Amino acid sequence: MTSKKEMEKEKSRLVRPFFQIICIVVTMVTISLAISKRFGFSRIHDPYDTPEIITPQKIKEFGGYPNRVTVGLNIDQFHKFSMSKNEFVFSGTLWFLMNPGSISLNTLDNFEFSRGEILYKSKPNTRMVDNKLLVEYKIRVQFTSPLTYRSFPVGDHRLNLTLTHQSLSLGEIIFESTEKHFINTTNMRERGWMAINKTVDAGYKTTKLEDSPTGMLYRPTVTFSIDYSRKDVRYLISIFIPLLLMFFIGLFSFSTSRSVAIRITNGVIAATLAYRFVIENMAPSVGYFMLTDYLFLLFLFLNFLTFLVIMTDSFAIHISRRAKMIFIVTLHAIVIATCIYLFLVWS
Repeated sequence: MTSKKEMEKEKSRLVRPFFQIICIVVTMVTISLAISKRFGFSRIHDPYDTPEIITPQKIKEFGGYPNRVTVGLNIDQFHKFSMSKNEFVFSGTLWFLMNPGSISLNTLDNFEFSRGEILYKSKPNTRMVDNKLLVEYKIRVQFTSPLTYRSFPVGDHRLNLTLTHQSLSLGEIIFESTEKHFINTTNMRERGWMAINKTVDAGYKTTKLEDSPTGMLYRPTVTFSIDYSRKDVRYLISIFIPLLLMFFIGLFSFSTSRSVAIRITNGVIAATLAYRFVIENMAPSVGYFMLTDYLFLLFLFLNFLTFLVIMTDSFAIHISRRAKMIFIVTLHAIVIATCIYLFLVWS
């Protein structure tokens, strides 16, 4: 009889599943709206690889009136396009438009790309255009870009492709270019990315040399930048949804008997820790915290907190149904508030 009374008392402290379902629906709808809004705007944390601007004073330092060369780039195809691994390979056409005799083709041929390697370069194709010499190269380039992954897996990115020439100085030529000289005909929608903006900056890069009389070398440079907006939710779903489901399962332990609740919370914590290895395989390898790390720590902490409350209810202080409901609502509110901040403000 006593055992039956204890069972009735324990049952009276259980949270009804319908209440749990309502909380889950509210949380899922709110977070879905926040994620949908996050994908509705672009926010890029990657830096511009902007060269230093050439001023009249700087031109004066090099004797004035260097030859001006217009530089253009057409990207025809990306053979490798991996934002998570920061690996890119493209093919296209690089061209130079200049006054005849400004610079020899042998010297011009020594151009290079910062953080890049030219895998293929054709012989120069030359022709006259409006009394100027047009020099074209078919190229294939492998490069990396200074990407910031703090917002992974929802962050947008900026690719910087910097052309420089180590055999020329500002006293000889100045590179000029604008957005109309940069054409990107590739379509990355199938890979989850959409080009939303492009920027071209011409100027120079400074290199320190100990054996130089001035201690500095100034090289003409053009940076071609493309802003990409993420349209792929595959990584987000693969990482975020399992963590959220494990959190919901852990809270359902308040709707079961003590022995079952302990097994559920133990299993949830073990599954959350094991899922960390899955996240590591999908996320970029960096030395700082990303959005995925904060989400993982959030759910790990809340699952452990649920385990402590279950253990307290089972072996120390019997917690009332009302107190359990308040605890559940509080954890849901923490998840909602944290996700809104991480998705809409921080990232």
